[in-house]
Amino acid sequence: VAVANAQEFFVATNGTDTAAGDRERPFATIERAQQAAREARKAQPAQGVTVQIRGGEYFLDETLTFTPEDSGTPAQSVTFKAAAGEQVLISGGRKLTGFKGDDKGRWTLEIPEVAQGKWVFNQLFVNGQRRYRPRALKDSYFFIGGEVAPSKPDSKGFDRFRFRAGDLKAGWKNLEHVEVLVFHNWFMSRLPVGSIDEQRNILTLAGTTPNKERWGGLNTNWRYIVENVYEALAPGEFYLDRKTGVLTYVPLEGEDPAQATVIAPYLETVLSLKGDVAQKKYVEHLRFEGLSFSHSNWKMGPQGYSFVQAEA
Repeated sequence: VAVANAQEFFVATNGTDTAAGDRERPFATIERAQQAAREARKAQPAQGVTVQIRGGEYFLDETLTFTPEDSGTPAQSVTFKAAAGEQVLISGGRKLTGFKGDDKGRWTLEIPEVAQGKWVFNQLFVNGQRRYRPRALKDSYFFIGGEVAPSKPDSKGFDRFRFRAGDLKAGWKNLEHVEVLVFHNWFMSRLPVGSIDEQRNILTLAGTTPNKERWGGLNTNWRYIVENVYEALAPGEFYLDRKTGVLTYVPLEGEDPAQATVIAPYLETVLSLKGDVAQKKYVEHLRFEGLSFSHSNWKMGPQGYSFVQAEA
C-alpha cells in the first residue's frame, strides 16, 4: 500500500539509539526504530511509518517481536525495509571470535555458555556458508543389518536394530550426542544413540519411531545416517562438545581464523508476529521489504524427533 506523508526513521550499523533516528542521525537497532514507529503512530495515527534500514548485519539479542501495537491501517501501513540497493541481514546468531589453532591445524574455541548447558547449536556458518557436523560415513549411507524387537514391550514404536559388523563404534566420544537419521517410507527419524552393543551388533536408540507400523519401522536394508561423530571430523566440518564447551572446526584450504566470519545460531525464533486471537487483536498492515533473516537455532529433545508426516 502506498503511504502518503509517511513518517520516516532510519537505522544503520554506525548509528546510535540515543540519536534522532533521521537520515543524518540514524538509530543503531531495529528495536529502537520499532519503538519510535509505535510512538509516531500514536502521535499521528493518520500517517503511516516507514523504517529504512541501511545495509549491513544486525545481530539480535532477543526475538524481534511485533504485536498489534505495531499495526498500521489499510491506508497507512507500517513498513520496515532495506534502503534502496542495499543488503540487510537480520541475524539470530552470534559471531564467534578468539579461535586458537592446534597441532592438527584445527580451530578450537571454548564457549562457557555451552559448558554451562545454556547454549547448544547444531549449525555453523563460516564466511556466509553453512558448515555441517561430521558424518561417520561420508557421501553414502549405512544399511540396517536386521530387525530387533523394541526394548520395551509397551513401547509405542521401534528403538533398536541390528547393524552390520564394524559400522558403529561403542567408543565414540560423547556417544549420547551422536544422532542416527533413519529413512522411512516418506519421512525420517532423528534419534540420539542410547547404546551400542558391538558384541551383538545391536544399536539401541534414546527415542522411538512414532509407531510399530511397517512403514515407520527400522527394517532390514533401510538406509540410515550417523551424524555428530567427533572421530569423523573432516575439512569443512565442526564438532561442539557440550560437556566441555569446546567448539572444534576443521578449516577448508585457505580459511584463516583471524580473517573468517564465524556465526553460530542462538535465537530459535528471529521474527515473531504475536497477536491475540481471543481478544481479536491482530498484527495487520505491517510490511517487511528486502530484508534477509538468518541464523535461527533449532534444538532437539533427549529422545530425538520422529513424526509420521514430513511437513512438520
